[in-house]
Amino acid sequence: MTRTWQIFDQINALTTSEGSNVDPKVDAWLSALMERIADAFQSMGVSGLGEGAQAARQAFERVDAVHHLDPASPAFVGGRLAAAADLLGYAAARTANSEAESIAGRSPYAGILSALAKHPLRNVDLAAEVTKSDAEICRHLRKLRELDLVAPQRRGREVFNALTPIGRLAVEQGVQRAQRVPLEHTNVIDLAANQGLRLNAIKPAANVSGSELPRLSNSA
Repeated sequence: MTRTWQIFDQINALTTSEGSNVDPKVDAWLSALMERIADAFQSMGVSGLGEGAQAARQAFERVDAVHHLDPASPAFVGGRLAAAADLLGYAAARTANSEAESIAGRSPYAGILSALAKHPLRNVDLAAEVTKSDAEICRHLRKLRELDLVAPQRRGREVFNALTPIGRLAVEQGVQRAQRVPLEHTNVIDLAANQGLRLNAIKPAANVSGSELPRLSNSA
């Protein structure tokens, strides 16, 4: 665990040993922790945020086993730890690291992720969907799991592959990039090239007199 999140273990140790979930020191630590979380949103990658979310959840569960915490309370340890776990978990789900973003747009990974975006698939079905061998699919899935883009999902005796929140976000971002029209292919007026345009320099059609033209304002 990184030093940033060791405070969760300190909170757990103090609350369980001293038998209080409203200790002033714990309250101060939790206030400082929320500031760390705010900083982490700007500087940490998905792995660090995910580690923090897991540490917060474990601390909550350990303290709850002793004090039966109320996760709906915003004032004390239960509410603060539950909020920390939720915030860090959400941030991790919304933060795809650069390697994940890069690999999600490359073949064959892009095809695998697109197939799983429709619905979870077994290895054999996924191999047929993207026309790869079973060995290739296993190798590619191993890489996608390392990057937290895909996770196994057990249904009875069958194991399916499903997108994680990060994997689904990566697919959505890829679709948005593909649908974005380059500026040079749009009909947007190049204002820089038309800075010399003057409305009063435009001559009316030969069969229309100037007095018949509509005015854009009340000025003469």
